[in-house]
Amino acid sequence: MQIAAHFTQYKDTENPLLTSLKILSEKHSEVKFIFFVDTLIDGLNKNCTQVIISPKPKNNLLLFFWYKFKLYGFLKKRVKIVFIGDAGLVCEQSSIPQYLFFSKENFLKESNPVFKSKFVDSLEKTMKIFTTENFLAGALQKEYNLPVEKIEPIFHGLSGKTKVYSHATIEEIKTTYTKGFDYYLYSITNTSKESTLHILKAFSQLKKMQKTAMKLVLFLDDVPEEKLIPDFKNYKYRDEVIFIKQDVNNRRNIVSASNALFYFSEYQTNNIAFVALQQAIPIVTVDNDINRSIFGEAVLYTATTDKAITEKMQWLYKDEALKNNLTMASKELLKKYDATKVAEHLYNIIHID
Repeated sequence: MQIAAHFTQYKDTENPLLTSLKILSEKHSEVKFIFFVDTLIDGLNKNCTQVIISPKPKNNLLLFFWYKFKLYGFLKKRVKIVFIGDAGLVCEQSSIPQYLFFSKENFLKESNPVFKSKFVDSLEKTMKIFTTENFLAGALQKEYNLPVEKIEPIFHGLSGKTKVYSHATIEEIKTTYTKGFDYYLYSITNTSKESTLHILKAFSQLKKMQKTAMKLVLFLDDVPEEKLIPDFKNYKYRDEVIFIKQDVNNRRNIVSASNALFYFSEYQTNNIAFVALQQAIPIVTVDNDINRSIFGEAVLYTATTDKAITEKMQWLYKDEALKNNLTMASKELLKKYDATKVAEHLYNIIHID
């Protein structure tokens, strides 16, 4: 058997489809894996072959023509082969089993009318559509009136160590970043930066009510510190606020040593909230249908107002039982994101004898 796959994004980020196929390539040495890429991927197994897409299609319409001609020319020469990709397209002329994989909402917002037509055709032709969350499955089904049985929520395998850090390690991390003080963590991305002022005002109220030495760490993910907070020099508790740029080397440590993570960003797989779940760190997130679909009872929900956020900071500051309940719920939630189980679920559906 051969499994051919195309990934739209994998460099400097974790691609959930690639993650699953790498696991399968290790477990199923008898299967040949063919990856269509525009940049070579390091660390693949011997049963993985990479085919460079050159030149790289500059837009979705050119990508469609690559699927129609180049990909078809490759697939028609193979036997016992299946194809899976995350570009929202299948090879329309090919009769082999083909599958689509979605880990984000981009394709629900496609504006190019030509590509959108091809996208809809691909949804109809594919044998099965995999999604990394239930809400994505529901959105696709509703938007394109697809049969429920055609969509399979498969979730995504979490990477990284799941062992909770020791107390000594936590104290060492806090010593490095906050001079040993406890801290709340706010993850600032392009979609959460608009709520930064609410976080600061809520933190001010916490300081007034509790007289606590708690710090606030603003964790910057590709968001510049400059001009993030207007008139920050006049903020009363500015010396209690620490700005840290997020990178692959500090992400897990800083999350793991925090007292709680405030996560107001849009959905993406393997996001910082999942790091917090793995490390038993309480999470406060925006109360909306998507977050409730993903996190269930494993997090605290809040409106993005000063008063509501202050209330959640207060609860987490005082209530150990609440934090223990969140930890138990997060352990249960994480079971469906087991990387090996996710990969095997995918394989059991696309496998052919």
